[in-house]
Amino acid sequence: LSFLSFLCLMVNPKNILEIGTFVGLSTMELSSNLKKGGKVTTIEKYKKFYNIAKKNFKINKLNTKIDIILGEAINILRSNKIKKKFDVIFIDGNKENYKKIYQLCEKKLKSNGIIIVDNIFNQGDAINKYPITSKGIGVKKFLDFIKIKKVKKCILPFYDGIMLIKKN
Repeated sequence: LSFLSFLCLMVNPKNILEIGTFVGLSTMELSSNLKKGGKVTTIEKYKKFYNIAKKNFKINKLNTKIDIILGEAINILRSNKIKKKFDVIFIDGNKENYKKIYQLCEKKLKSNGIIIVDNIFNQGDAINKYPITSKGIGVKKFLDFIKIKKVKKCILPFYDGIMLIKKN
């Protein structure tokens, strides 16, 4: 969380998109680093976690800084529900579809924006020659794809791996 905050302090974002809300912990941290009038838009596909996160946002009086959307990220990103562009995008959900999600998110990123992709090692499975889990397979497809993409990128090998991607 402190790393996300540090990145946001460097970028000074007005709008942030998060894929995978879970209970809203990273969402709340991201919301504390917005320019005045900024928002975090977060997408959660599971109703149970959507409800928990929504309650957490309300308890912490962050409803005005956070828009939470219930649904599958790929469907939401393909629809017209999200029209604005973002300074920072944090991808941390639906690892089976990281490549598709990245491709859709890339279109929603402002010039000089950054995409943060969490869990790119997927507990080591994504860096196996032949991943075992569906999540590992999905993350490996993303890693193979991004390897040949002409973007500025960097892997930080702490926790479960984080990739930073900067749009030119």
